[in-house]
Amino acid sequence: MKVDYEKYPQIPENCQLNVNRTTGITQVFRQYRVLDPQKGKKVLKRESVGTIKNGVFKLSQRWAALQTNQKLTAEINRLKGGTLEPTQQAMVDNVVKVKTSVSEHQMESRQKNKITYLLDPILLAGLMSALTGQTESTQIAGYFNTHRSFFERCFPDLPKQVLTHDIVYRAFLKISPEKFDRFYQDWIKPLVHHTNKRQVAADGQAVRASKRGLHRHAGVDSYLFMNVYDVNSKVCLAHKLIDQKTNEISVGPKMLSALDIHGAIVTADAMSCQVDFVNAVIGAGADFCLSLKGNQDKSFEEVCSLFVSTHSSQILTLSDGIELDHGRIEQRHYRFISGRLLSKPIKQKWTGLADGSLVEVASYSQNKKGGQQTSEVRYYICSLPPDSELANDIAWAIRNHWAIENNLHGALDVNFKQDGIQAKDSRYLTNRVALNKLALSLIEDYRFKLWNSGLCKEMPSVKATMQRATNPLLAMQCLAWAQALT
Repeated sequence: MKVDYEKYPQIPENCQLNVNRTTGITQVFRQYRVLDPQKGKKVLKRESVGTIKNGVFKLSQRWAALQTNQKLTAEINRLKGGTLEPTQQAMVDNVVKVKTSVSEHQMESRQKNKITYLLDPILLAGLMSALTGQTESTQIAGYFNTHRSFFERCFPDLPKQVLTHDIVYRAFLKISPEKFDRFYQDWIKPLVHHTNKRQVAADGQAVRASKRGLHRHAGVDSYLFMNVYDVNSKVCLAHKLIDQKTNEISVGPKMLSALDIHGAIVTADAMSCQVDFVNAVIGAGADFCLSLKGNQDKSFEEVCSLFVSTHSSQILTLSDGIELDHGRIEQRHYRFISGRLLSKPIKQKWTGLADGSLVEVASYSQNKKGGQQTSEVRYYICSLPPDSELANDIAWAIRNHWAIENNLHGALDVNFKQDGIQAKDSRYLTNRVALNKLALSLIEDYRFKLWNSGLCKEMPSVKATMQRATNPLLAMQCLAWAQALT
């Protein structure tokens, strides 16, 4: 039935009417053709634009949101001055990417006769839900069911049965963490930029609410993960569950050996200040800057004594400006000594340190409210030489190591409530933690591109960007931008 545009000028063009004589409500709709990724051809689709009741037209909120997204897409295209693929094509590309990863890595391990939902829509829904900070199985199922009409456009052959949280849980439980990691690597690869002065930070993280049951690790009842984080790209390059037979000391070197970190400077805390870790860094063509403490007693004592006995003419000094942050007034002073001054046994122990630096960092801080003053002295070993050109790079790396705590560990706890995950199964926990890290990397990339494209005058916060991704079309846009599909 055609629309009387003289009577209803507010109804968009090219709409049709369907009168329900029982309720007296007239449905206003549009028909269009879209590409079906399964069939490889266009099929007819229908979308509701609004309703007419008692002679009053009311616009559909969902349809209005779709039009807003189209305007944003057009604005991005104008700002970039180039071609931007339509949202529908981005959807197809994202679906194909998920399907390809599932197939290539043979991720499906559930019994075929017990499968209701294929793994492809579950994984895509999990990824899109994770962009909003929701990675519990109940939340993923809720996201899918809320936006089911959207997912039906992506997967036309979806079963009529509601997606339950049990189906989602079992799907993630059955995926091998090694295979899920390959899926993870497929998605983060375009996000990693090999920039100059690249820094990679390594550190362990506990998921405090998780429980190992009887299998306690070094007296700790929570599951622990070792993370390797690209500070510049804000991407977790690798993560591994530390089982009860290993620890950070043995896991870290193996992880570094498998990564492309050539030319980067690798930072870590005193736990990873070990000979095997240093050898792995040097073997990968990178440099190290590691915190040195009493766990390396002979090296620590000798470095401390050198800073007392070495003449000032052989010490390079550097000071930061005064910082006002976190309620403190803080300043750091650095002193650098050549590794050549170490004794022969110590130089032979640490590969690359003879041509590198010993670093002393003296920090002074004052609480802005109470006025309490504190000071701390820390020591580091570094394979970069102590010259005036590299001193600032070393100091920056030492300060910026905290990015793995603030931008990764802290962000996971704040935005994904990772510390509160109550999981006993290591496979499910590993996959869910990986999903959190993948979503965080995608959100970091998306918020930068929103600002860089001119859509946002200022860099949006992580929370604001996650709120934006509650719209499934914008979540698709986030995935497409990350993969350079638009």
